[in-house]
Amino acid sequence: MDFTKVIETRRSIRSYQPRDIAPDVLERILKAAIAAPTGSDKQTWHLCLVKSPEVRDRLGTEGTTQHFIKDAPVIAVCVAETRYRTDAIIAIDHLVLAARNEGIGTCWVGFFDGEKVKEILGVPADQDVVMLVPMGYPADPAAFCLKEPRARLEDSCTEK
Repeated sequence: MDFTKVIETRRSIRSYQPRDIAPDVLERILKAAIAAPTGSDKQTWHLCLVKSPEVRDRLGTEGTTQHFIKDAPVIAVCVAETRYRTDAIIAIDHLVLAARNEGIGTCWVGFFDGEKVKEILGVPADQDVVMLVPMGYPADPAAFCLKEPRARLEDSCTEK
């Protein structure tokens, strides 16, 4: 898909089909995340892919008030040391754009109980939970549509 179209049609998807993501599709998405640049090329972030229905349920009921995440077939939980959070966020952005390119819906979920998520997943104490990203095929077949620009270019960018 044309990269501009990927960007223009990417949406936060909060309702998913009860359908697994094919392993080759998931692999391409994850490889895009791994390709993201990091400071000194350290790649210190980590993705925990939650597929277990029981663990997804716990994340969606105990870990956050964003209950819809438990319905996604995969929840990518990104963890990193505090000083490497920016690198993790760049990787997540690559992941969500690659997912859109594959017809997979995602949603950035930044409102969660980090300590509870760490407890549920056994994340080491020296790591922060950066983001939860539910992933799946959108329930609404028209979910990926063109959107109006959020702001005019001249209102968002200036030259000096």
